[in-house]
Amino acid sequence: MAKRRTNQEGSIWRDKNKWRAAVVIDGKRLTCNFDTKAKCSVWIKETQAQIERGMTYRKANITLGEFIEQWLEIHKTTVAPKTALQYEQLIRSYICAASAQNGKMASML
Repeated sequence: MAKRRTNQEGSIWRDKNKWRAAVVIDGKRLTCNFDTKAKCSVWIKETQAQIERGMTYRKANITLGEFIEQWLEIHKTTVAPKTALQYEQLIRSYICAASAQNGKMASML
């Protein structure tokens, strides 16, 4: 008989051709698809560790604009100043411009 997972341990199930993993955060389900059951288990363990370190559902589901701002702040410290400036210009020119055309994230950065 298969081992049953306990509360707060996450869920793994087969959905058509993919394996799905789910973890409950703040009463809401966070899911992800993988090719193998083993990858699902790894994702659940990593996500549970992040939850223990303070991750919340709101932090897990951020917008593209918030993600880009965080990414840029982190990478500004690891690259040359001119490279950081180029990254920011590329984001403004391409990502923000494309999103503004679609009516999304007009004032991202």
